[in-house]
Amino acid sequence: MMTYERAMRSGRWLSRRKRWLPWLFALSAAGALLVTTPFSIVYGSLLLSLLSLLLAFAGFAVRIAARRAPSSSLEDRIATRGIYSVVRFPDYLANILIVLGLTLYTGVVWYMVLVALLCWVFAERIILAEENSLANRCGDTFLPWARQTNAVFPRLMNWQASTCRNALLPRVLSQAWVLLTVASGFCLIDLLKNLRVEFAFRIGLGWVALLGFALLLELLNLSLIHISEPTRLRRI
Repeated sequence: MMTYERAMRSGRWLSRRKRWLPWLFALSAAGALLVTTPFSIVYGSLLLSLLSLLLAFAGFAVRIAARRAPSSSLEDRIATRGIYSVVRFPDYLANILIVLGLTLYTGVVWYMVLVALLCWVFAERIILAEENSLANRCGDTFLPWARQTNAVFPRLMNWQASTCRNALLPRVLSQAWVLLTVASGFCLIDLLKNLRVEFAFRIGLGWVALLGFALLLELLNLSLIHISEPTRLRRI
């Protein structure tokens, strides 16, 4: 089997299982902190926390910008404006930023390097498989756009404003589960770091506050979804 075919095959396999990757990251982060003590210079560092949050929130912002109104029109299946005018796969860019932010907060250098390499390998193969599918289905639209737009690294000079004006709040609420996942990850890592370094079972108040805020957003999102659903008659 040729190298390209092997990469395509592994990309399709990973694409079908990408929902499990956050759980794999959580388990691996726990394992890294159980066997390695974070460097004392970064443990409890405010700068480290801010940099980690900045990366994670940058990823969250990219996911919000990538949300768009659904369309059944064939030509609208490939978005080419807004954030899609500077990067072809903003969701993967967002996920990489979020994972790197969480990884940075562990303070375990070898784990940071390992996760960065795995993110690149996984993203490259999944994107390769998805690009092949898009090219087969929407080649006339996809190929010209793909030639001038980077897959993951944004090409900011290509920015074109989106013609679709979606309200910001619904887009934020639609990604509340992402913020909840990020906040849970920071809480877990903070708990493990405190157990490892101070032998104290505690989580910083800032991370608890972030988790509470994310939970409120997700509850609001679920409430609005429930209200907007049409009433259905029950069968007797």
